[in-house]
Formats: sequence, C-alpha cells, structure tokens
Amino acid sequence: MGAPYTPSQPWLLKVFDILVWEPVSEEKLLEIRRQIVAGQYTYDIRDTTFCMAEQNKLEESVREEAEAMTKRHLEAQAGQLELEGEILERQDSSRAVVAAPATATVVPEGQEAIETDLSGTVLKVHVKPGDAVVDDETIVCTIEAMKMEVAVKASVSGTVDRVLAVEGLQVRSGDVLCSVRPA
Repeated sequence: MGAPYTPSQPWLLKVFDILVWEPVSEEKLLEIRRQIVAGQYTYDIRDTTFCMAEQNKLEESVREEAEAMTKRHLEAQAGQLELEGEILERQDSSRAVVAAPATATVVPEGQEAIETDLSGTVLKVHVKPGDAVVDDETIVCTIEAMKMEVAVKASVSGTVDRVLAVEGLQVRSGDVLCSVRPA
C-alpha cells in the first residue's frame, strides 16, 4: 500500500493489471474523490498472479450475455447507419431543392413577382400560398447577408399564389421569392 506513483512510473496501471470495482455509497464515493484530489487516497493494490484458466472460466460464464450484448450492439449500429443514410438522403434532396435557381422563374400572367434585392441565404419564409400581403408592410422572407438579417417586404398588395423561397436557399439579387395576385 502507499503512493503508487514514482518518478520513474508516473502512472497507476500496468499491462495486465486487474481492476476490481466494489460498490460504495454515494457519500463514500464523494469522500474518495475528495481524497484523490487532495492526494490523500491510498489505493488498494495487491500483487496477484494472472490465471488463464480462471479467465477462460469467467469468459465462458458470461459468453451468452456477451453474445446477446454484441447482437444488440450490431442491431443498434445497423439502425443508426440506416438512420444516418436517411438523414443524408434528406439533406441531399433538400440541397437539390435549395440549389434550384429562382432568377429564371416565369411569373404567371396576371401575377407579380416579389424579388429579393440582395444576395444571401433565406433564413425564414414568413408567407404561404393564400396569405394576404400588403405592399411595404408584410415581411415575406428574412435573408441573412454578411452576418446581418434583412427583412424582405412585399412590393405589391394581394394574395400569395406561389412561394419559391425555401429556408436555406442561396439567393441573388433579382431572384423571385414568391408570386402574388394583386388586390
């Protein structure tokens, strides 16, 4: 017993050391932690001999439990990989939508386009088809440009027919955000 550290060995464990965990109360655990931080804890280190037969016996006694745990782990890992694949697929499909250019959009006859006058990223779309908008009052989208959020207001009063902007869309000045049937 005593301090296990020496100048030539500033670590506690050695290859093939066997750790034994013993249950303790919460109060005892907190006291042990306090003593460790203060450098006052005495580790219970015992010299023993490793016995391969005992190790094999232990491994055999927990074989079924270990196999069941491995099976659960592999099933969970497969589920996680499937979920990650679905997430990546959704991200890829949303990137394809986000990458669609809005500048070449043709606005149907009898409708007017609400365009952005700056380049940036659409942070939030505030309107949907059927919403009423008022010229220079209704906020259509919020766009982030150069670390600033800019509200894009309607340039015409009427009813929103189509919304072309989606959150995350990279837009350039002149891109159509939505089309409106004038009031």
